[in-house]
Amino acid sequence: MVKAREVDVTWEHCTTAVPNNKTRLRCNYCGKEYSGGVFRMKHHLGRTKHNVAACTQNPDDVVDKFKLLLKENEEEKEKRDDAKYDVVRPDFYYQDREEIENACVARGKRKMDDFVVRGDKKIGKQATINQIWKKGDRDKVCQNIARFFYSNALSFNLVKCPFFDAIVESITHFGHGLKVPSYHEMRNTFLKREVENIESMMDEYKKEWTKPGCTLMSDGWTDGVNRSITNFLVNSPNGTVFLRSVDTSDISKNADNLFALLDLVVEEVGEENVVQVITDSVAAYVRAGELLIEKRKKLF
Repeated sequence: MVKAREVDVTWEHCTTAVPNNKTRLRCNYCGKEYSGGVFRMKHHLGRTKHNVAACTQNPDDVVDKFKLLLKENEEEKEKRDDAKYDVVRPDFYYQDREEIENACVARGKRKMDDFVVRGDKKIGKQATINQIWKKGDRDKVCQNIARFFYSNALSFNLVKCPFFDAIVESITHFGHGLKVPSYHEMRNTFLKREVENIESMMDEYKKEWTKPGCTLMSDGWTDGVNRSITNFLVNSPNGTVFLRSVDTSDISKNADNLFALLDLVVEEVGEENVVQVITDSVAAYVRAGELLIEKRKKLF
């Protein structure tokens, strides 16, 4: 008989925010949503602040439960990793330390002293065999990752992005022999899937807009080549989503044109769904807001 796969206990404390998408979850206590699946939700519920905000509504017993669970998961992972690099073959029995060392050296492995952290080293806890054995390998991997960032002038803040953790974790779980996505897959196959995923998420947000209503927000700023850019976002109890970005260089000081743009976006979101519109405080936007209120009587 095949044993049924155990259901992760995290699902007792969260739900999927988007149907058929187990990577974006909603906390049952605070209602906040996060991408990254149960991995990030565990840290959210355990209040570890590990690349995710801590839940402020879950009871202390739930916090303690997930802190213990995360600790046990980490210890189990270290045990599995150490088993891969066991310094002694199970079918050998050695009488003393010297025989163990000789056997390890003969098989290209290190002496036992290499696996011991001396008391004069300022390390908070005893390092595992796996951590010491793989230190050189980790440095090589991290150097390759860093070189990719440097050669493409990528922001160092990207390493704090939860999706970066998800990349590393998924590659680790896949194991040796992963074939990286091709140029065609990146610009076609997976791009189309991601667009479909975003559209599915947007559909869920749009459903929420029809219930308590939503706020349309416009945020103006100037880019590196002095273009006036206006971002449009929609806020509702379900969260804030980016709608679009428009180059307003030619109309940023023209109230009539700004009104026409705002009116078009309100129409797209649905006048019946929009409770209020928040804009910049410059004179042209203030006048555009007045014109919008004159046409759309229910808006504030």
